[in-house]
Amino acid sequence: MTVPSTDSGPGDSGGDGTDDGDSSGDDGDSSGDGADSSGDGSDSSGGKVELVPIPCAQESFDFAEVEPNDTPSQATDACTVANGYWGTFAGPTSIGGDDELDYVVFRTPAAGMNVDVPVIPCWNTPTDLIDLSIFEVVDQVAVEPPVYESATPATDCEGEFGISLAPDTVFLLELRLATPGAAEDTYDW
Repeated sequence: MTVPSTDSGPGDSGGDGTDDGDSSGDDGDSSGDGADSSGDGSDSSGGKVELVPIPCAQESFDFAEVEPNDTPSQATDACTVANGYWGTFAGPTSIGGDDELDYVVFRTPAAGMNVDVPVIPCWNTPTDLIDLSIFEVVDQVAVEPPVYESATPATDCEGEFGISLAPDTVFLLELRLATPGAAEDTYDW
């Protein structure tokens, strides 16, 4: 699993029983979701949760990959998907070699607009290059399980032309190298 979960498990109130110095007797999490409300990026077990950047509100038909984007906290900002449609990347994008993960954060348009988002990266080499997952982001944390996954043994494209996603919601797209050790290749939508 590459994206941390905020689920603290059944019956867990989110607290780990340690005293954080306040008089409430909890560890800083009053929501019960396992995410620490202290803002320091730690979860209820003391582990670190990677905070996903908030995407810009501007509508966008395309975006440029910005490296590094190999962790959720470094995700490329694709802003708000314009009318539920992405055209192409505005610049070169690549994965492979030492670059095994790419993350992109985006927001879907407001309710009433088309939110069937095309997520279908294609590449040139005849190999199974990319698998992908889309996670909903709540309070800057990617939530398991993914709302969409595609991991077919494709040799040219992965994903779908119209993935139905909730309106006015932030999502994290994870693009994974499907074939370990595959040479670097460029991809586009």
